[in-house]
Amino acid sequence: MNGGPEILQLQNTPIETNRAEARVNQNRLLTIFAAALVCAAMFTLLSWSQEWPFDKVRFLGGTDDLLRMVNVRDLIGGQGWFDLHQYRLGLPGGTLMHWSRLVDLPIAFLVMIGNVVAPGHGEMIAATLWPFALFVAALMGFIVAVQRISNAVNMLPGLVIGGFGLVASGVFDTGSIDHHNVQLALALWLIALIMPSKTQPRDFAVAGILASMMLAIGMEALPIIIGAGLAVVTRLVLEGEALVAPVRRFGLGLALSLFVLFLALVGPQNYGGTACDSYSLFHVCCG
Repeated sequence: MNGGPEILQLQNTPIETNRAEARVNQNRLLTIFAAALVCAAMFTLLSWSQEWPFDKVRFLGGTDDLLRMVNVRDLIGGQGWFDLHQYRLGLPGGTLMHWSRLVDLPIAFLVMIGNVVAPGHGEMIAATLWPFALFVAALMGFIVAVQRISNAVNMLPGLVIGGFGLVASGVFDTGSIDHHNVQLALALWLIALIMPSKTQPRDFAVAGILASMMLAIGMEALPIIIGAGLAVVTRLVLEGEALVAPVRRFGLGLALSLFVLFLALVGPQNYGGTACDSYSLFHVCCG
């Protein structure tokens, strides 16, 4: 004894430390979600004020949005899942569309739910909620990416800059139901998930799945996916052994989800077909 009171210092065990970090990350993610939700709500109200009084045709921003809603109507009306023809378009027999049912499905779900809640207004409800939800998702992805490459202090500037940037893009306006807003939201999360983090194996697996979804939705996402792949390989070269398992998860998630999406989105009669602008066996093999 040295005459002074003994101070017993208790150190957290690794398990307790991990739990504490998990709670901090969970609270941080909830904060990001709440902030993105508020921003999306403000943006949606602003869009509504510009569109009042509502007109269904004018409410859907452009021709692509209108045609997407026609595809959704046909799907709800009983047109086959693998039948991507738009029979109202072009010469007799219709036009084969290259758009993906991966986007049609959630919009159709929102339309049907909307018609239950407010009969006859399901399409307008879906055309409001779909870009709203995607705006929230995209802004969350942007803020998570900012937080991972810097620190939590920069989340607020990221919220402001990201929010204004997404609004300026125009693809999240109320009534925007074409696939471009989906691609942007997926791309932002793809970038965020391949950033350095403590949950890299899981994040890289999810990133691979998101990359395959982007490819299945539209070929315009291919340069982004190639860029993400190059970033992953670069990190593997620089970081070595520590990144072997996450990169393996990325490749596995990409390959498996490409195959699953092929079975889910391409009809058996088209398994052997190839196309430059729609999902086919060629793209699965390349992946």
